[in-house]
Amino acid sequence: MTRSEIQLLDKNFISLKRASNVSGYTNDYIGQLCRAKKISAKRVGRDWFVNIEELQNYKNKKTRSEEHTS
Repeated sequence: MTRSEIQLLDKNFISLKRASNVSGYTNDYIGQLCRAKKISAKRVGRDWFVNIEELQNYKNKKTRSEEHTS
């Protein structure tokens, strides 16, 4: 059985696979964001989970930045 969502320290984390589906980013790119500490991530067993709010904020910030440079 796989988990797609967990809650740690009052923050919601979703699986890397679900984060990829929600954001449109690849698993590899989200992993890079996690390693660069641009979004929070936690490892539970073999699975990685990312903070959904931080991922959404990152994507919104990046989208706004791209709109201003176009």
